[in-house]
Parts: sequence; C-alpha cells; structure tokens
Amino acid sequence: MTLHIENINELPKRKLKELNRLAMGFRQGILSNKSSKAWCFAVSTALEGYLNICGYQCILVRGTVREWEHYWLELDGIIIDSTADQFKKPDGSNMPSVYIGV
Repeated sequence: MTLHIENINELPKRKLKELNRLAMGFRQGILSNKSSKAWCFAVSTALEGYLNICGYQCILVRGTVREWEHYWLELDGIIIDSTADQFKKPDGSNMPSVYIGV
C-alpha cells in the first residue's frame, strides 16, 4: 500500500501516529541519546528507505534552514524532519525531536 495525501489534514490520525512512531523509533535507533546536530543527512537518508519499505513514498529534500544546509523528507508536501530539534522555533522555543507538518 502506498499512502498518497494532498495535505496533512487528510492524513488519518492513526497514520500520523504511526508515521511519528516510525520516525521517532528510527531516529532513536541511530542517534541513541546523541545530539542530532549534523546528523540530518545520515538519519534522513536511512529513514527515507525505511519509510518507503513501510509504504510511505517519501523523498529526500536538501534545503536551507536559516543559513544552515539541512535535509528532511517530504511525503506529498508534508515535511518529516527527524532532526528538527537542532533548530529553534522563530519564538526561540525548542523544536520537537521529530517534526511532521507543513
């Protein structure tokens, strides 16, 4: 089964929870308790393959967050950033370990 959605509001809550669980578990398996700083490519590349096997057809994206080169995944326009916690939100608060959103 391949999941295709138009926006995050169309993603069933059950699938969103499953996607978050898969990404969090995968991240923990690679990073353990290490900082995610500078691990975005390694974690995202490996997670892309794993999620694709699980039926989530995502792609690796290379971009910039503030002035830093960064990698994340996209699933039909939804961002899956498994190392988001290396950045701060615009208000200065911490990002979650794994960000799934738009």
